[in-house]
Amino acid sequence: MKKMKLVLTALLMVLTIAGISAKNVHAAGEVAAWGYNWYGQLGDGTFSGDKPTPVQVLGLTGVTAVAGGYLHSLALKNDGTVWAWGHNGSGQLGDGTFSGDKPTPVQVLGLTNVTAIAGRSAHSLALKNDGTIWAWGDNYYGQLGDGTTETVWPYGKSTPVQVLGLTGITAVAVGDGHSLALKNDGTVWAWGYNWYGRLGDGTNNSSNIPVHVLGLTGITAVAVGGGHSLAIKNDGTVWAWGYNCWGQLGDGTTNSSNIPVQVLGLTGITTVSAGIGHSLALKKDGTVWAWGANWGGQIGDGTGGNWDLGNDKSIPVQVLGLTGITAVAGGMAHSLAIKSDGTVWAWGYNGGSQLGDGTNNTRLTPVQVAGLTEATAVAGGGWHSLAIGHIVPIDTTPPVITITNPVAGDYPISNSIIVGFTVTDEGSGVGAVSANIDGRNVASGDTIKLYELGAGSHTLTVQASDIAGNTSSKTVTFNVTVSSASLIELIWLFYNMGLIDNKGTATSLAQQIQNGAIGAFINYLDAQTGKNIDPYAADILKSAALTLP
Repeated sequence: MKKMKLVLTALLMVLTIAGISAKNVHAAGEVAAWGYNWYGQLGDGTFSGDKPTPVQVLGLTGVTAVAGGYLHSLALKNDGTVWAWGHNGSGQLGDGTFSGDKPTPVQVLGLTNVTAIAGRSAHSLALKNDGTIWAWGDNYYGQLGDGTTETVWPYGKSTPVQVLGLTGITAVAVGDGHSLALKNDGTVWAWGYNWYGRLGDGTNNSSNIPVHVLGLTGITAVAVGGGHSLAIKNDGTVWAWGYNCWGQLGDGTTNSSNIPVQVLGLTGITTVSAGIGHSLALKKDGTVWAWGANWGGQIGDGTGGNWDLGNDKSIPVQVLGLTGITAVAGGMAHSLAIKSDGTVWAWGYNGGSQLGDGTNNTRLTPVQVAGLTEATAVAGGGWHSLAIGHIVPIDTTPPVITITNPVAGDYPISNSIIVGFTVTDEGSGVGAVSANIDGRNVASGDTIKLYELGAGSHTLTVQASDIAGNTSSKTVTFNVTVSSASLIELIWLFYNMGLIDNKGTATSLAQQIQNGAIGAFINYLDAQTGKNIDPYAADILKSAALTLP
């Protein structure tokens, strides 16, 4: 037993040195999900409804990257394997089947040594450490890039196939029917559906093998929205091409382009991401900029929402209230960001509770995702969201108030009480505490002279809140009573306090009460008030005498 205690002590010392409290130790690389869940895309083992706050994806640890499709989700583990869950109608889970939506993760078959993943719509991509790309799921437009198309249901491939002709790839991205890859020479390649020029090759012709995106060199990062694509050059500028109905190309127009155009006014960009019709960029100063569709408030500048298309932005605007951002992601009509403190923030359309703030209210500016800390990666799905991070149980339990004094009952007017109460909270911790007797502020430990309250019923009210905002209130009602004995005690108490000047006056008052001469007592009080009896004491004695039975 002694040896076990030493081992436990040593373990606690190691945890302390590492800056981790033993109470908060948890598995690294766990995945949180929230939002729309009818196809099991949250991975918590259910198909039930929307989840307005994060839930843990079951069975996953050691995750280094996440990606969201419209109705499915992906995770990359640190052992190089890929896992998927949610809708599987086009084989996008990669487990060899085309049916059976999965509410918990299943392993994508045949993939090892994967370094990056991407998902959107109903197909998925994986980048291996040898620079090759592998794809599975929907292939109706040739978006898997293996030289084939699938025009007969179920329109896809349920296990990964290699994208033809590409090596030396460093990044991949997935759109709505098309795919994108960045080579180590800084060039960009695209394949799949080419409506409105989303492949960027100067045509509108779809291709089931990769084609070269024109005019781009020195590219460091890529991203894909629904029908548009984005790329960052090594000078920090952003370039875009494809569909532009809502201004998502950011060139000040709503004209689609089948070759890259420069996004206006952006420099110093380190990361880009996109939703279906909007775009996001993270600057090296930690600010976030957005442009394109804003019908759900997904731009985050305080405008839009209510399905209003009149607030779309064809040039970038700054997302309000965000600084210190380290990562961004776009969903269908919502946006996500991670702050340097590991918290996650979201804004835009929230009909599926994909913002994770506990509501389904659309937000035009960022709100914090509830109960999620230590986030290292984030991804937007169609109507759901994903993050690598730790879920802190949300405190919904109010503080516990215990009143020890007074208790319900009778107290003689000549007595004093010491107020006693405690407030505890085992969740987020005690926040504000207040107490009063009949509106008079008091604190635990205060001595209250009951003659100051007067005869009759009185109520002590204690109110408290915790740091999470839960509130509670507790009351105790007690009676201050007057008897001949307690009134005589009060007379002598006032004499000892100097409120009755001489012993003779006090003796006379006490004798009148003892004889039941209430009228003579009151007349004598009136005659001596301001002479031998302080007016304050006289008022209290008179009021008390009038309550005698």
